[in-house]
Amino acid sequence: GPDRPERVRGKALACVNVASYSGYKHPVLALRAEFNMVPGVDYDIRWSGSHLASLKGVASGLYPMAGVASNEFGMAKAKRE
Repeated sequence: GPDRPERVRGKALACVNVASYSGYKHPVLALRAEFNMVPGVDYDIRWSGSHLASLKGVASGLYPMAGVASNEFGMAKAKRE
């Protein structure tokens, strides 16, 4: 995850959907716990619909960052998606 709040502030976080723990809840809770940052105030949420779409969005420059499960990152990397 980000190591400094300025890497997040004012930017968009790609999230899967509101029911996803790894693709929404965990990154939002982590940003609040680590930097006291709140979505809609300190950064925006962009809904991607899937972990793979979030990863592809970051790779293409559509999103500056994304909340995804580590195994999804590993699988996408292995497939070269």
